[in-house]
Amino acid sequence: MEFKLARKSKLIILMSLGLTFFCQQHAFAADSTINITANIVASPCTPETVKNVVIPAINATTLASPGSWSSSTSFTIELTNCPATTTSVVSTYAGTAMTETPSLFAGTGTAKNVGAQLKVGGTGTVLSNGSSQTTAVNATTHTASVKHDVFILNGSKTAAVTPGTFSSTISVTFTYK
Repeated sequence: MEFKLARKSKLIILMSLGLTFFCQQHAFAADSTINITANIVASPCTPETVKNVVIPAINATTLASPGSWSSSTSFTIELTNCPATTTSVVSTYAGTAMTETPSLFAGTGTAKNVGAQLKVGGTGTVLSNGSSQTTAVNATTHTASVKHDVFILNGSKTAAVTPGTFSSTISVTFTYK
């Protein structure tokens, strides 16, 4: 009888261990979640990399009073080779703002109290530091023409312009949609 009881006890212990092992394997199993995100962007066009805009000579008397401006000079930045999937281009402008008149781009040179004002071509909408404009891509030619007008302004609140040279650099970043 002792032998049978010992044998039954061993069998129960082995069965308990096996059941415990089986339950432990399943107790550690966990569900998992996979989150996949992506951003599919339009392919870029080929922009003109440097656009030199030369403004005709401006008589200092044209800019004698604060807020006065020169005639506009129009120019276009051409983008070519736009993929068929690219339908528009967003141009964002960055440069150094004039301290006294932040809507103007400051310049270097010997002229004083002047700044450059950039506008969306033909609209009068001012493009200051950080501004953007959107231009449609021509679906037939796969090109975009980003049009601008630039003016030189007396950016001082109180002083006349001092004649001299003026130069300003504005960076344009393109985002494609």
